Amino acid sequence: MTGRRLQGAALDVFWHEPLDPSSPLWALDNVIVTPHAASHSAGHAGRVEEIFLDNLSRWVSGAELRNRVA
Repeated sequence: MTGRRLQGAALDVFWHEPLDPSSPLWALDNVIVTPHAASHSAGHAGRVEEIFLDNLSRWVSGAELRNRVA
C-alpha cells in the first residue's frame, strides 16, 4: 500500500455472476478478474486429495510442505 491506497486486487466473487461484460472492473489495470469457479474442473477433487495426503505425510515426517505460503 502506498499512501493508504490499494495498489491492486484479484477478484473472483461478485454479487451477480458472471460479472457483466460492461462492468468497469474489466478495464482496470490493477484488477484481475477470474470466474468464481475457476478452480473447479474435471479431476479437481482428486488433485486436492493427492496434495493433501502428500502434505500430511510430509508434515508427519517433518519434511517441507508443498505449496506452502509464507
